[in-house]
Amino acid sequence: MKKALLAAAWAALVGGVANAADLTLDIQYDSTTEQIEIYANVTGQTGDQMGLALLGVDLECNSAEALSLLTPDLTSAVTELNRDAGLTNPGVNAYFGTVSGLNLLQVGGAQNTIGYDGTAGPTYPTGTVNTMLAMGVPYRVAAFDVNVGGLIGTEVYTLNNPFANVIDDPGAGPVYAVSPITSVGYTNQTVSFDHGPHFLGVADSIGTVCNLTLSSGDTEPRAGGIRQLNFLFDRPPGSTPVFLYWDNSGVCPPTPPVYVPYSGASAMACSPLGNELQCTFTPALEDDSSYEFWFVVCGSPAFRVRSLIGDVYADGVVDGSDRSTIHANWGLSTCSADVFEDGVVDGSDRSTVHANWGNCAP
Repeated sequence: MKKALLAAAWAALVGGVANAADLTLDIQYDSTTEQIEIYANVTGQTGDQMGLALLGVDLECNSAEALSLLTPDLTSAVTELNRDAGLTNPGVNAYFGTVSGLNLLQVGGAQNTIGYDGTAGPTYPTGTVNTMLAMGVPYRVAAFDVNVGGLIGTEVYTLNNPFANVIDDPGAGPVYAVSPITSVGYTNQTVSFDHGPHFLGVADSIGTVCNLTLSSGDTEPRAGGIRQLNFLFDRPPGSTPVFLYWDNSGVCPPTPPVYVPYSGASAMACSPLGNELQCTFTPALEDDSSYEFWFVVCGSPAFRVRSLIGDVYADGVVDGSDRSTIHANWGLSTCSADVFEDGVVDGSDRSTVHANWGNCAP
Protein backbone atom coordinates (compact mmCIF):
# COMPACT_ATOMS: atom_id res chain seq x y z
CA MET A 1 0.00 0.00 0.00
CA LYS A 2 2.69 2.53 1.05
CA LYS A 3 4.83 1.56 -1.90
CA ALA A 4 1.86 1.97 -4.26
CA LEU A 5 1.13 5.42 -2.87
CA LEU A 6 4.70 6.61 -3.29
CA ALA A 7 4.90 5.10 -6.77
CA ALA A 8 1.64 6.82 -7.73
CA ALA A 9 2.87 10.14 -6.42
CA TRP A 10 5.88 9.86 -8.70
CA ALA A 11 4.20 8.30 -11.75
CA ALA A 12 4.66 11.55 -13.66
CA LEU A 13 8.42 11.13 -13.33
CA VAL A 14 8.62 7.89 -15.26
CA GLY A 15 8.94 8.37 -18.99
CA GLY A 16 9.95 5.91 -21.66
CA VAL A 17 12.89 3.64 -20.97
CA ALA A 18 15.52 5.77 -22.65
CA ASN A 19 18.39 4.56 -20.49
CA ALA A 20 19.30 1.25 -18.93
CA ALA A 21 20.90 1.23 -15.50
CA ASP A 22 21.66 -1.18 -12.69
CA LEU A 23 21.58 -0.47 -8.98
CA THR A 24 23.80 -2.12 -6.39
CA LEU A 25 22.77 -1.83 -2.74
CA ASP A 26 25.04 -2.54 0.20
CA ILE A 27 24.40 -2.71 3.95
CA GLN A 28 27.25 -2.59 6.45
CA TYR A 29 27.78 -2.50 10.21
CA ASP A 30 30.65 -0.25 11.24
CA SER A 31 31.83 -1.49 14.64
CA THR A 32 33.97 1.62 15.11
CA THR A 33 31.08 4.09 14.87
CA GLU A 34 28.43 1.49 15.88
CA GLN A 35 26.31 2.35 12.86
CA ILE A 36 24.24 0.47 10.29
CA GLU A 37 24.95 2.08 6.89
CA ILE A 38 23.14 1.70 3.56
CA TYR A 39 24.94 2.46 0.30
CA ALA A 40 23.64 2.81 -3.28
CA ASN A 41 25.63 2.63 -6.52
CA VAL A 42 24.23 3.20 -10.04
CA THR A 43 26.18 1.28 -12.70
CA GLY A 44 25.74 0.21 -16.30
CA GLN A 45 23.73 3.31 -17.23
CA THR A 46 23.55 3.94 -20.98
CA GLY A 47 22.76 7.20 -22.68
CA ASP A 48 23.13 10.33 -20.62
CA GLN A 49 24.71 8.91 -17.43
CA MET A 50 22.63 11.02 -15.06
CA GLY A 51 22.50 9.03 -11.81
CA LEU A 52 19.90 8.23 -9.15
CA ALA A 53 16.52 10.00 -9.01
CA LEU A 54 14.52 7.87 -6.56
CA LEU A 55 15.28 5.07 -4.12
CA GLY A 56 13.18 3.13 -1.65
CA VAL A 57 14.21 -0.02 0.18
CA ASP A 58 12.88 -1.79 3.26
CA LEU A 59 15.18 -2.43 6.21
CA GLU A 60 14.02 -5.64 7.91
CA CYS A 61 15.06 -6.51 11.47
CA ASN A 62 15.20 -9.99 12.96
CA SER A 63 13.74 -9.00 16.33
CA ALA A 64 11.99 -6.23 18.22
CA GLU A 65 15.28 -5.68 20.05
CA ALA A 66 17.13 -5.16 16.76
CA LEU A 67 14.57 -2.55 15.71
CA SER A 68 14.70 -0.80 19.09
CA LEU A 69 18.49 -0.39 18.82
CA LEU A 70 18.23 1.86 15.74
CA THR A 71 18.28 5.64 15.91
CA PRO A 72 18.40 7.56 12.61
CA ASP A 73 21.62 9.53 12.16
CA LEU A 74 20.09 12.77 10.92
CA THR A 75 23.49 14.10 9.86
CA SER A 76 23.77 11.28 7.28
CA ALA A 77 20.66 12.29 5.31
CA VAL A 78 21.23 12.81 1.59
CA THR A 79 19.75 16.28 1.12
CA GLU A 80 18.49 15.66 -2.40
CA LEU A 81 16.40 12.65 -1.31
CA ASN A 82 14.99 14.24 1.82
CA ARG A 83 12.68 17.07 2.73
CA ASP A 84 12.68 19.88 1.85
CA ALA A 85 14.91 19.38 -1.19
CA GLY A 86 13.18 16.12 -2.14
CA LEU A 87 10.19 14.05 -1.15
CA THR A 88 9.75 11.16 1.28
CA ASN A 89 7.05 9.21 3.07
CA PRO A 90 5.05 11.13 5.71
CA GLY A 91 6.61 11.16 9.15
CA VAL A 92 9.15 13.02 11.24
CA ASN A 93 12.00 10.76 10.18
CA ALA A 94 10.40 9.72 6.92
CA TYR A 95 13.71 9.62 5.09
CA PHE A 96 14.62 6.72 7.37
CA GLY A 97 11.50 4.68 6.65
CA THR A 98 8.12 4.06 8.22
CA VAL A 99 7.92 1.53 11.05
CA SER A 100 5.76 -1.49 10.23
CA GLY A 101 6.11 -4.51 12.48
CA LEU A 102 9.85 -5.23 12.68
CA ASN A 103 10.61 -3.33 9.48
CA LEU A 104 11.44 0.18 8.34
CA LEU A 105 9.62 0.58 5.02
CA GLN A 106 10.95 2.65 2.14
CA VAL A 107 14.17 3.98 3.55
CA GLY A 108 15.19 6.61 1.01
CA GLY A 109 13.34 9.21 -1.04
CA ALA A 110 13.20 11.04 -4.35
CA GLN A 111 14.79 14.10 -5.91
CA ASN A 112 12.71 17.07 -7.05
CA THR A 113 12.70 15.98 -10.70
CA ILE A 114 9.18 17.44 -11.18
CA GLY A 115 10.58 20.94 -10.68
CA TYR A 116 8.09 21.85 -7.94
CA ASP A 117 8.81 25.31 -6.50
CA GLY A 118 6.76 25.18 -3.32
CA THR A 119 4.42 28.02 -4.32
CA ALA A 120 1.25 26.09 -3.46
CA GLY A 121 0.43 23.38 -0.96
CA PRO A 122 3.39 21.94 0.98
CA THR A 123 6.74 23.69 1.03
CA TYR A 124 8.55 20.70 -0.47
CA PRO A 125 10.10 19.46 -2.67
CA THR A 126 12.02 22.57 -3.69
CA GLY A 127 15.60 21.33 -4.14
CA THR A 128 17.95 21.47 -7.11
CA VAL A 129 18.45 18.14 -8.85
CA ASN A 130 21.85 16.47 -8.46
CA THR A 131 22.43 14.79 -11.81
CA MET A 132 25.31 12.60 -10.59
CA LEU A 133 23.91 11.20 -7.34
CA ALA A 134 25.32 7.72 -6.50
CA MET A 135 26.73 7.53 -10.03
CA GLY A 136 29.45 4.91 -10.35
CA VAL A 137 30.65 4.95 -6.71
CA PRO A 138 29.00 3.61 -3.53
CA TYR A 139 27.09 6.49 -1.96
CA ARG A 140 25.87 6.41 1.64
CA VAL A 141 22.16 7.14 1.53
CA ALA A 142 21.25 6.39 5.16
CA ALA A 143 22.82 5.54 8.49
CA PHE A 144 21.45 4.43 11.85
CA ASP A 145 23.19 4.58 15.22
CA VAL A 146 23.07 1.19 16.97
CA ASN A 147 22.78 1.68 20.71
CA VAL A 148 23.91 -1.74 21.95
CA GLY A 149 24.03 -0.68 25.61
CA GLY A 150 23.59 -3.69 27.88
CA LEU A 151 21.43 -5.62 25.41
CA ILE A 152 22.60 -8.99 24.19
CA GLY A 153 22.11 -11.27 21.24
CA THR A 154 22.70 -11.44 17.50
CA GLU A 155 21.06 -8.67 15.49
CA VAL A 156 20.31 -9.18 11.79
CA TYR A 157 19.36 -6.42 9.32
CA THR A 158 18.27 -7.18 5.75
CA LEU A 159 17.53 -4.98 2.73
CA ASN A 160 14.43 -5.99 0.77
CA ASN A 161 11.83 -4.81 -1.76
CA PRO A 162 13.95 -2.11 -3.45
CA PHE A 163 12.62 0.20 -6.15
CA ALA A 164 14.46 3.02 -7.90
CA ASN A 165 14.73 5.08 -11.04
CA VAL A 166 17.39 7.18 -12.74
CA ILE A 167 17.49 10.52 -14.54
CA ASP A 168 17.67 10.18 -18.32
CA ASP A 169 17.02 13.70 -19.69
CA PRO A 170 19.86 16.16 -19.16
CA GLY A 171 18.40 18.72 -21.52
CA ALA A 172 15.13 19.25 -19.67
CA GLY A 173 14.98 20.80 -16.25
CA PRO A 174 13.85 21.89 -13.90
CA VAL A 175 11.64 18.92 -14.92
CA TYR A 176 13.57 15.73 -15.70
CA ALA A 177 12.40 12.51 -17.28
CA VAL A 178 13.38 9.32 -15.49
CA SER A 179 13.73 5.63 -16.33
CA PRO A 180 13.23 2.59 -14.09
CA ILE A 181 16.27 0.71 -12.84
CA THR A 182 16.88 -2.32 -15.03
CA SER A 183 18.12 -4.58 -12.24
CA VAL A 184 19.01 -4.46 -8.56
CA GLY A 185 21.87 -6.39 -6.98
CA TYR A 186 23.55 -6.47 -3.58
CA THR A 187 27.11 -6.29 -2.36
CA ASN A 188 25.64 -7.29 1.01
CA GLN A 189 21.90 -7.76 1.41
CA THR A 190 22.16 -8.78 5.07
CA VAL A 191 24.43 -7.70 7.87
CA SER A 192 24.57 -9.20 11.35
CA PHE A 193 26.60 -8.75 14.48
CA ASP A 194 26.76 -10.21 17.94
CA HIS A 195 27.46 -7.53 20.49
CA GLY A 196 28.44 -10.12 23.00
CA PRO A 197 28.35 -10.25 26.81
CA HIS A 198 28.29 -6.94 28.62
CA PHE A 199 30.16 -6.40 31.87
CA LEU A 200 27.79 -5.03 34.50
CA GLY A 201 30.42 -3.07 36.43
CA VAL A 202 30.49 -5.04 39.70
CA ALA A 203 32.67 -7.81 41.08
CA ASP A 204 32.65 -10.00 44.18
CA SER A 205 35.91 -10.09 46.10
CA ILE A 206 36.17 -13.50 47.74
CA GLY A 207 37.09 -13.52 51.43
CA THR A 208 37.45 -16.09 54.19
CA VAL A 209 34.05 -15.42 55.79
CA CYS A 210 32.01 -13.42 53.29
CA ASN A 211 32.17 -12.07 49.75
CA LEU A 212 32.41 -8.30 49.33
CA THR A 213 30.57 -6.76 46.38
CA LEU A 214 32.67 -4.01 44.80
CA SER A 215 31.77 -1.35 42.26
CA SER A 216 34.43 0.23 40.08
CA GLY A 217 36.62 2.49 42.21
CA ASP A 218 35.90 0.74 45.53
CA THR A 219 38.48 -0.48 48.06
CA GLU A 220 39.10 -4.07 49.15
CA PRO A 221 40.20 -3.36 52.80
CA ARG A 222 40.44 -6.86 54.25
CA ALA A 223 43.65 -8.49 55.50
CA GLY A 224 43.60 -11.25 52.91
CA GLY A 225 43.88 -8.76 50.06
CA ILE A 226 42.55 -9.46 46.57
CA ARG A 227 42.71 -13.24 46.10
CA GLN A 228 39.74 -13.73 43.78
CA LEU A 229 37.40 -11.43 41.88
CA ASN A 230 34.20 -12.65 40.25
CA PHE A 231 33.15 -10.19 37.53
CA LEU A 232 29.44 -10.21 36.64
CA PHE A 233 28.23 -10.15 33.00
CA ASP A 234 24.73 -10.11 31.54
CA ARG A 235 25.29 -13.54 29.98
CA PRO A 236 28.00 -16.22 30.03
CA PRO A 237 31.22 -14.40 29.08
CA GLY A 238 33.08 -17.37 27.58
CA SER A 239 36.87 -17.25 27.46
CA THR A 240 37.03 -13.47 27.80
CA PRO A 241 40.61 -12.14 27.73
CA VAL A 242 41.48 -9.91 30.69
CA PHE A 243 44.28 -7.35 30.80
CA LEU A 244 45.60 -6.13 34.16
CA TYR A 245 47.20 -2.77 34.94
CA TRP A 246 48.23 -1.21 38.24
CA ASP A 247 49.57 1.79 40.14
CA ASN A 248 51.65 0.77 43.18
CA SER A 249 53.13 4.19 43.90
CA GLY A 250 51.54 4.33 47.41
CA VAL A 251 51.39 8.12 47.13
CA CYS A 252 50.16 10.01 50.24
CA PRO A 253 47.82 11.76 50.06
CA PRO A 254 46.24 9.59 47.34
CA THR A 255 46.31 11.05 43.83
CA PRO A 256 44.54 9.83 40.67
CA PRO A 257 46.32 6.62 39.67
CA VAL A 258 48.49 6.31 36.58
CA TYR A 259 48.02 2.75 35.36
CA VAL A 260 50.82 0.77 33.77
CA PRO A 261 50.94 -2.92 32.78
CA TYR A 262 51.02 -5.13 35.86
CA SER A 263 54.51 -6.34 36.76
CA GLY A 264 54.01 -7.78 40.24
CA ALA A 265 54.45 -11.29 41.61
CA SER A 266 50.86 -12.51 41.33
CA ALA A 267 49.71 -14.90 38.60
CA MET A 268 46.16 -14.35 37.29
CA ALA A 269 43.95 -17.19 36.04
CA CYS A 270 40.40 -16.53 34.75
CA SER A 271 37.59 -18.88 33.73
CA PRO A 272 33.84 -18.45 33.13
CA LEU A 273 31.19 -19.88 35.43
CA GLY A 274 27.62 -19.03 34.49
CA ASN A 275 27.34 -15.28 34.00
CA GLU A 276 30.54 -14.60 35.93
CA LEU A 277 34.18 -14.50 35.02
CA GLN A 278 36.17 -15.82 37.98
CA CYS A 279 39.74 -14.56 38.26
CA THR A 280 42.09 -15.87 40.94
CA PHE A 281 45.43 -14.37 41.99
CA THR A 282 48.32 -16.41 43.37
CA PRO A 283 49.65 -14.99 45.63
CA ALA A 284 47.12 -12.27 46.40
CA LEU A 285 47.61 -8.98 44.55
CA GLU A 286 49.99 -6.59 46.28
CA ASP A 287 48.57 -4.27 48.90
CA ASP A 288 48.76 -0.44 48.84
CA SER A 289 47.99 -0.51 45.10
CA SER A 290 45.20 0.25 42.66
CA TYR A 291 44.26 -2.07 39.79
CA GLU A 292 42.51 -1.72 36.47
CA PHE A 293 40.98 -4.65 34.55
CA TRP A 294 40.11 -4.52 30.85
CA PHE A 295 37.83 -7.09 29.19
CA VAL A 296 37.92 -7.70 25.45
CA VAL A 297 34.16 -7.78 24.90
CA CYS A 298 31.94 -5.19 23.26
CA GLY A 299 30.65 -2.42 25.49
CA SER A 300 32.56 -3.45 28.61
CA PRO A 301 34.25 -0.64 30.55
CA ALA A 302 37.38 -0.96 32.63
CA PHE A 303 36.95 -2.03 36.25
CA ARG A 304 39.11 -0.36 38.90
CA VAL A 305 39.65 -1.46 42.48
CA ARG A 306 42.03 -0.43 45.27
CA SER A 307 43.74 -2.94 47.55
CA LEU A 308 44.46 -1.25 50.88
CA ILE A 309 44.22 -3.21 54.14
CA GLY A 310 42.27 -1.26 56.76
CA ASP A 311 40.79 1.32 54.35
CA VAL A 312 37.22 0.65 55.49
CA TYR A 313 36.22 4.26 54.72
CA ALA A 314 37.48 3.74 51.13
CA ASP A 315 39.23 7.07 50.69
CA GLY A 316 42.69 5.77 49.85
CA VAL A 317 44.35 6.29 53.24
CA VAL A 318 44.18 4.36 56.52
CA ASP A 319 43.40 6.85 59.28
CA GLY A 320 40.83 7.98 61.84
CA SER A 321 37.94 7.71 59.38
CA ASP A 322 38.52 3.97 59.16
CA ARG A 323 38.75 3.57 62.95
CA SER A 324 35.46 5.48 63.30
CA THR A 325 33.85 3.18 60.72
CA ILE A 326 35.01 0.15 62.73
CA HIS A 327 33.43 1.61 65.90
CA ALA A 328 30.17 2.38 64.03
CA ASN A 329 29.90 -1.31 63.06
CA TRP A 330 31.14 -2.73 66.39
CA GLY A 331 29.71 -6.13 67.16
CA LEU A 332 28.14 -6.55 63.72
CA SER A 333 29.12 -8.88 60.90
CA THR A 334 29.46 -6.08 58.34
CA CYS A 335 31.52 -7.61 55.54
CA SER A 336 33.51 -4.52 54.55
CA ALA A 337 34.32 -3.57 58.17
CA ASP A 338 35.38 -7.10 59.14
CA VAL A 339 38.93 -6.47 57.98
CA PHE A 340 40.33 -9.25 60.19
CA GLU A 341 37.89 -11.67 58.50
CA ASP A 342 36.70 -13.55 61.56
CA GLY A 343 32.95 -12.85 61.17
CA VAL A 344 32.53 -10.01 63.66
CA VAL A 345 33.68 -6.38 63.83
CA ASP A 346 35.68 -5.99 67.05
CA GLY A 347 39.09 -5.23 68.50
CA SER A 348 40.90 -7.43 65.96
CA ASP A 349 39.65 -5.19 63.17
CA ARG A 350 40.63 -2.04 65.05
CA SER A 351 44.10 -3.52 65.62
CA THR A 352 44.38 -4.27 61.88
CA VAL A 353 43.60 -0.64 61.09
CA HIS A 354 46.21 0.55 63.61
CA ALA A 355 48.80 -1.84 62.16
CA ASN A 356 48.34 -0.26 58.73
CA TRP A 357 47.91 3.32 59.93
CA GLY A 358 49.06 5.92 57.40
CA ASN A 359 49.27 3.56 54.41
CA CYS A 360 48.02 4.95 51.12
CA ALA A 361 46.95 3.77 47.69
CA PRO A 362 45.98 5.96 44.72
